[in-house]
Amino acid sequence: MSNVILLTDVLRFKERLSRCTHDGRFSVDTETGDAYCRDCSKSVSPAHALITLARNFEFYESRKRAAKEEAALLEKWVPTLRAVRNLHRRWMGRKLLPCCPHCKLAIRAEELDRSYTRAREVSR
Repeated sequence: MSNVILLTDVLRFKERLSRCTHDGRFSVDTETGDAYCRDCSKSVSPAHALITLARNFEFYESRKRAAKEEAALLEKWVPTLRAVRNLHRRWMGRKLLPCCPHCKLAIRAEELDRSYTRAREVSR
């Protein structure tokens, strides 16, 4: 059965070739300087390949900078209240979720940022 080629695989491959936009997966022949798309194997202008790679590099560099900034902010964040630390530990463990004391439904961390009430209206 290893020599059988499914028609669906051929059609999918042909469809992918017809829609290829040469989005940054290139092979370069170092001897001739020719560039080829790794997805469809068509020859691509070396200038097009260089411009596309430069754009992708800028995009990933900006993402990397943003991730570093976010990591720096997270390193500075220290929960000071014992209850907040316990909640954080449980959410990060992803095995247990705290529940509402009234309805007993689970509370996800992202749900806490949806609504607020005044501190004096807290029920005990």
